[in-house]
Amino acid sequence: MNLLNLLDKNSRIQISMVHFLLDYNAKTSTTTMIEELALTRFLFETNIEEVGSTLEQLNIGLSLTYDKIHNSITLQKDNHTSLDKFYYYYLNRSVDYQILIYLYQHPSYSIVDLSHSVSLSEAAIYRHLKKLNKEIEEFDIQIRKGTIIGDELQICYFFYQLFWVGVPLDELEGKTNDVSAMRFADYLEKKLKQTFTREAKLKLYLWIRILKTRILKQSLNDSSPILETFFDYQTEDSIYQIVRDAYFFSLSHSAVFGSPHNAIYLYLFISSMSIVPPDVAMILEDGYWPTSNPKIIALNELVVSKVKSDYQLDQEKIDETFIANWKYYLTQIHGSLLYFRGSITFLEEKIISERLLKATTFIPNFELANQIVDEGEILVEKALLDTTKQLVTRIYLYFINQIKRFSTNQITIGVHSSDDYLYSNIMVEMVKTKFENHFFITCEIAEFGKSYDILVTNSTISLCDFGYTDLYITNNFKTNKDVSSLRELLAKHSQKNKPLEE
Repeated sequence: MNLLNLLDKNSRIQISMVHFLLDYNAKTSTTTMIEELALTRFLFETNIEEVGSTLEQLNIGLSLTYDKIHNSITLQKDNHTSLDKFYYYYLNRSVDYQILIYLYQHPSYSIVDLSHSVSLSEAAIYRHLKKLNKEIEEFDIQIRKGTIIGDELQICYFFYQLFWVGVPLDELEGKTNDVSAMRFADYLEKKLKQTFTREAKLKLYLWIRILKTRILKQSLNDSSPILETFFDYQTEDSIYQIVRDAYFFSLSHSAVFGSPHNAIYLYLFISSMSIVPPDVAMILEDGYWPTSNPKIIALNELVVSKVKSDYQLDQEKIDETFIANWKYYLTQIHGSLLYFRGSITFLEEKIISERLLKATTFIPNFELANQIVDEGEILVEKALLDTTKQLVTRIYLYFINQIKRFSTNQITIGVHSSDDYLYSNIMVEMVKTKFENHFFITCEIAEFGKSYDILVTNSTISLCDFGYTDLYITNNFKTNKDVSSLRELLAKHSQKNKPLEE
């Protein structure tokens, strides 16, 4: 769910104007902006003046100058400026957002009261609710018959996402004054012998506040797919036991916090939202994976087995801290995948993903990550949302890029220049720039007496100083032929190193 979809047309235009200027290094021409954003002159003039006035009013280190004489627009941005208050200004004025806040505060509502609250006719309210139902559908919840229908865990998660993404963190922190929530976090820290980050505590406080609000406003539904299967495997989990103890310790000071489900909801949140630091020793004591959920274990092992197979990892070289951290990260992301559905953003997630993939993706890694996602979808026995697939793919790519350095399957390239050491360095960087995102290589200045899969040099005079399987004599990369020929050589070695399929 993209929060931009909750805004009116002019608000979206004004945010897009600021995004456009940031993409164009903070300065552009009027004509360029009108054409790129597909605006009429009237819409442009109306909104450029209004967004400039809004930025001045917010006083957040962003200012806009519209020079009509020179047909230019300039955005000044301080280095310490965050856009979260800028986004929140528009979100807070949105009718759709105001309706969602009303539903959070009044889980059982009447159309009459809701229409009075947001100053709209009942007919308009029905139109907005129809639109909102399309937006929140990815969370498997709907607004029907005076309430929000769906699994209670999902409803709580939706509101958590709405506030965490939509509200500036300093504003959330300013509302943190719940003694029982603080007591819960303090007890958890003490038992785990850890100090949580401010962000982790803030996430926890927000989750507790949402659970309390839902309890206060209505009775919880005892039927939940998560709750029905939870006790089959999770009750002996060491983290669950600590969370449960912390919950009952807090409960003795706050009757409002009481619900038979809250200890479980707290555990599910903590075990999948990176609240507990990865270096907590206790999460590794119960078994190889820091979870007893068989589906999470299966997903974890799917990722590891696929990467091991493709990259022929040398187990003895893998650092123990690396293994422990990634046991934690994979368990967290797969817990989130199983326990929660849906996500909220204030930007186009597709654009972010495309930029990241274009900048950093090693192409075979991308193919492997997609394969793991497809097989993981079968394991979880439910279709994953496109936004979820994009997120998980990015995490798998990062994991693969981190672990591939322990592979025995990389192509080693030695580079030697007869000119000087500096030009050898330049050639190494050229090879890396051209090929690192397309082949699994390690490239360095060739060392005397060392052997390489491929030796790249601009002279044959020193060939006896190095060992090599293949040789490429370059014209100092002055022509495209050098690049295409070396690409063919790398492709040959990639096929040679590819593991045989069983």
